Amino acid sequence: MNSKYLSLYGDIVSKIEEGTYPTNSKLPSESSFMEEYDISRDTVRKSLQLLEQNGYIHKIKGKGSFVLDFSKFNFPVAGLISYKEMVEKLNLHSKTIIHKLELETPTQTWPSFWT
Repeated sequence: MNSKYLSLYGDIVSKIEEGTYPTNSKLPSESSFMEEYDISRDTVRKSLQLLEQNGYIHKIKGKGSFVLDFSKFNFPVAGLISYKEMVEKLNLHSKTIIHKLELETPTQTWPSFWT
């Protein structure tokens, strides 16, 4: 069984992606979500926090939550992920091609303060 906050999160993500909540629009208030989904304020806040962490919204204290242009970001804004994780998440394929590999001996020595 999905948690209530994950259900709300999924519904909001769907509405953002389908354009019901367009870029730069303000999301409904916490109270509105509480009423509509019959959930607590903590549950709503947990969902909004997850939306913000994953780059879907930006919360401004005293103003509300605003939809970001998620097409600009293919990775979570609030967290760092590896290239491998991003490629897997976006279902992309990549490979490394090495055209030349050789060993070179340095021609200079490092300054003494670097050692």
